Amino acid sequence: MIHKSLGNILPLMQNTIAINNDIYLSPMIFALQCVMEILCIGIPLSKPMHLRFLLQESLFIKSELLASFKVASLDEERFLKQKSKVHWLAEGDANTKYFHNTLKCKNHRAQIDVIIDSNGILHEGKDVPKAFVDHYVGFLGKEEAVIMPITQELFDVRIDQAMSVDMIREVTFDEIKRTMFAFADDKAPGPDGFTAAFYKKAWDIVGNDVCLAV
Repeated sequence: MIHKSLGNILPLMQNTIAINNDIYLSPMIFALQCVMEILCIGIPLSKPMHLRFLLQESLFIKSELLASFKVASLDEERFLKQKSKVHWLAEGDANTKYFHNTLKCKNHRAQIDVIIDSNGILHEGKDVPKAFVDHYVGFLGKEEAVIMPITQELFDVRIDQAMSVDMIREVTFDEIKRTMFAFADDKAPGPDGFTAAFYKKAWDIVGNDVCLAV
């Protein structure tokens, strides 16, 4: 059973390590590596003498590897959770299959297969991107100015002068900090690759730069 498990895991480990050039292992591959090492430690006493030393501290080593495996599994779940932006799943087992299905559903929902243009013509498949381009070229590509009449009836509710002045004032550093700390720690990272948790914990170092950037 052990050799069969090793046979299934080892090729995946070798291929992945070759691809990554031994520089970085993803949480999933690191977890597989821990599993493989645990299985190696479980070699029975009937094996050759040069392998028996693995059993001398097996309990201690296994506990360390299992702890590493749990951390790697948790890292993978956090990564998938951020990517799929599922906030309501706070605890439970690693739902890898669930998260992958969520990502697939999001990609399918974001895809536009059929569209009807301003002339009432239906476009499908490969014609959809061209319909979008033609639509925007129709009014963005024109040089003449577009006159939009101001209709006061559209604005029934208006803010007073004090609120108007407050909306155009400069934002304070304290407001920026409160906004940043209001974000969930596991919210999907921004273009810089850092989550809100990073900025919260390192605010004393990066806070001033963040406020100046805003």
